[in-house]
Amino acid sequence: MEFSKTHLGQSIPFMENGDGKHVLEAIELPRHLRMVRLEARRFIEEYSKNSDRNSYLLELAKLEYNKVQALHQSELAEVTRFLSNTLRAFLALAHCMKSMLIKATLVN
Repeated sequence: MEFSKTHLGQSIPFMENGDGKHVLEAIELPRHLRMVRLEARRFIEEYSKNSDRNSYLLELAKLEYNKVQALHQSELAEVTRFLSNTLRAFLALAHCMKSMLIKATLVN
């Protein structure tokens, strides 16, 4: 692996059409280790700069990305609300138990 990294790194200055940038990114973080959604966003941005892009495909990719992002935000809000309610219930239960413990010690 080091052999490949070394030789690819040395050949980057001789690459054209932005291939060197892709090779450098692959050396720094291989594609199989990247987060899928962040890679999709990066690809959309890169594809939008391409002169022979398909504008319908680009628009569809942007809509899909935004739809998934909205879904993630909705799920995060739901989880946050659930955890907030759970924490409130736990604190109320702890307060109730504390009061009961104090009453029990005072009675005895």
